[in-house]
Amino acid sequence: MSVLTPEQHTVKYYSSRDADAPQISNVDGAIKTIIKACLVTGYGTKEGAGWLNLYEDDVRIVLRRPLRTGNPPDIKVSNFYGAHKIISQDNPFAVDDAAALASVSMITRDSKFKPEWHLVVSDFGFILCYQMGYSSSTYIKNNIMYVGSMSPFGNTEPPIFALKNSAATTDGTASYGVNELLGTGVSFVNMRTGVETTNKGYLSISLSLDSSFVQRLLIGDFFTPFYISLASYNSNELTEQIMINGRPMLRWFNKMDRNQYPRALFIPLDYWEL
Repeated sequence: MSVLTPEQHTVKYYSSRDADAPQISNVDGAIKTIIKACLVTGYGTKEGAGWLNLYEDDVRIVLRRPLRTGNPPDIKVSNFYGAHKIISQDNPFAVDDAAALASVSMITRDSKFKPEWHLVVSDFGFILCYQMGYSSSTYIKNNIMYVGSMSPFGNTEPPIFALKNSAATTDGTASYGVNELLGTGVSFVNMRTGVETTNKGYLSISLSLDSSFVQRLLIGDFFTPFYISLASYNSNELTEQIMINGRPMLRWFNKMDRNQYPRALFIPLDYWEL
């Protein structure tokens, strides 16, 4: 598995717009509930994505992804005051097992939020796009949370990464600067070694010839399963599903501030490559 010999993995798409979908709220456990509903139990007429729930309580859940190659750690979503984190663990024995390999703070608790969220998941990772935190009383921040593998250049087993935003704190809130994906405040953490990868770039060949200039996103020596635009957009642009070269994608702006022009993410809704 590599960017040279990619394997395609189908994905499932969940959204706050779905009937019976759980909603964001300013309470401990709200994000954990959304992730569990999408990855494990399902909701309404939608089935879960097939991830395994190892242990849980009201505000924490330990998840195991279906794709077990590459020695991936198990992932704990810890969603309560002072511990709003994604934590990687090897074969934990309980939800309160404290033996961690690495952790990343999440933006998951703020009184200024909007209900919109979108989660796309494969058997090797998931991305959650959601609105929480603020730059003023009017403009809500658009955040992303990615946990999963990425395609390496060579034929090596891909490690598992989690996205880290330096503005996230352990109380679940964000300071003013919720950074966009290619900004200096965003990095990816290897969830087995704890090493941060701050080197970010993009593939120089565009996926489309329109004004978006949609590119493969490069993190160190790895490609993410989602894409990014090199062009900046006005923040009034809405989240929507679009088609690029015949492939359905979710367009999401990962920094929603008026007078600042963020790049858009393009998240494939048919398959991810690993």
